[in-house]
Amino acid sequence: MTERGQEGYQHPRMVGWTMVGLRNRYLPIAVAILAVALALPSLKAGWILDDYYHRWAILGPNDYDEILPAPTDIWRFFDGDPSRTDRMMDIGLIPWWTYRGIRGAFWRPLAALTHMLDYRLWPNTPSLMHAHSLLWFGVLLVCVGMLYRRLMGSMVAAGLAALLYSIDDAHGMPVAMLANRNALLSTLFAVVGLYAHDRWRREGWRTGAVVGPLLLGMSLLAAEAGIGICAYLAAYAVFLDRGLWVQRLRALLPYAAVVLVWQVLWNVMGYGVEGMEEIYVNPAADPG
Repeated sequence: MTERGQEGYQHPRMVGWTMVGLRNRYLPIAVAILAVALALPSLKAGWILDDYYHRWAILGPNDYDEILPAPTDIWRFFDGDPSRTDRMMDIGLIPWWTYRGIRGAFWRPLAALTHMLDYRLWPNTPSLMHAHSLLWFGVLLVCVGMLYRRLMGSMVAAGLAALLYSIDDAHGMPVAMLANRNALLSTLFAVVGLYAHDRWRREGWRTGAVVGPLLLGMSLLAAEAGIGICAYLAAYAVFLDRGLWVQRLRALLPYAAVVLVWQVLWNVMGYGVEGMEEIYVNPAADPG
């Protein structure tokens, strides 16, 4: 079937141009621009749900200093302190029947700094705050595209993977909700850390041995979801690393140390979840 009008026909030139485009060195930038353009309606989203709590925590008022979290700790919604819970009930922030020992506190200081910047520069203009999130989103997509090309080469599959990742509807919430910007930051740091790790293991770039674990730490300090990159590091050690098994395991030790220190500090400072298991799950505390 070669007639132009017949169903299923694809012109050879069109297929060829598509293949060339997916191999183009500038494809990561192109797909980032496309995805950001598709997400532009988020500029009109305003503040949503947790955004109001963050705005209140960063800007005040000072009448509630006894329950306001620090600006760098805006994801400490509930800290397990019954007296604070009682006070939040008294002023109508939460229902009277709330469990007094409820805890929902997350350590995300790096993400909090970006919100503090928003409220310092444009406190009453949510569209600019959303533009800030779109900027991080665009940078993330470029880095993901670069990682695919590094691991897979300048292949059609790498370009297609970057394209599909960039237009995945799962990005809707992190992009459109300001309070979910932490997911973009955490993923960005994790992706760049994996890129540095690959460069270290394949090219002997010794700086990557430091940069990789450092970026893992930054990912965890942006959102605890950064722990997910550890699965990719383990998979890399098993399937892509070409060193001896002892060397592969040794390369993972700095990352394990970062996770251990982060987890200890997380527990000591009272972060975690209790009484909110229908919304949040802590795999370390409840692996089942």
